[in-house]
Amino acid sequence: MSVIRAPRHVPYDLRQLIVPIVVAGFFVFYFLRLWFLQVADAESLQAQGERSRETKVEMLAPRGEILDRKGQLLAGVRPNLVLMAVPSKLKKDDALRQRVADITGLTLKELDAKLKRITSPPDLPTVLLRDIDIKAATKIAESEHLYDGLSVKTLPMRY
Repeated sequence: MSVIRAPRHVPYDLRQLIVPIVVAGFFVFYFLRLWFLQVADAESLQAQGERSRETKVEMLAPRGEILDRKGQLLAGVRPNLVLMAVPSKLKKDDALRQRVADITGLTLKELDAKLKRITSPPDLPTVLLRDIDIKAATKIAESEHLYDGLSVKTLPMRY
């Protein structure tokens, strides 16, 4: 027998088996997690997806003019500037609420009262003030980066 000859079968020790065991464990974990999401929890996730698929946003339909039988105007539509706000953003930022109160001429208490009366979802833009001054609307529209969560829109209004 030669001294150079090495044994044909090298026994594995624990250090050599750690990495394959850990990798196999991760694969088993990911496989079980994917199985759970797609098979075991599929119904609740599908129901949750159905609920969050649509968000209802109510908008007024534009209206036409109302004329009498002689063709004279009885009621028409005029553009109305409204201040739209995302209530959740406005309630968090005291400095923003103070700037809005200063621009619109409201006190901070009046603005907070208007925010409390809003019943729509807190993350959707909602009408905060109707028929605002053109100067206030222009200032907010020109500096939207300073007024996060605020925007100015034109909505139709009967006269």
